Amino acid sequence: MDGYPEGMGFIGSAEEVSGITTAQGYKDALKLDYEPNYLLEFQLKDPAGLQNVLDAPYEEFVPGGKTGAGFLEFNYPGINTNSIVNPRVRVLQ
Repeated sequence: MDGYPEGMGFIGSAEEVSGITTAQGYKDALKLDYEPNYLLEFQLKDPAGLQNVLDAPYEEFVPGGKTGAGFLEFNYPGINTNSIVNPRVRVLQ
């Protein structure tokens, strides 16, 4: 997988969403406009590149390191498959 262009590689806290098991639940909890089918959980090889999100070109962006729904949110510029270890795909029902 290629890294995100222009540094927009948003990731969140798997612990915070671990209790969400359905696509509708994830959509509602994170105030998304779509229902995701999968959730990729992983660890970072080197968390030194992890950044707080200060600005983003999205109307729904809320400054302060949290999503509009209040979940933690981080940016990892250029994240790709070489940046992660222990990947686990969760299928949302």
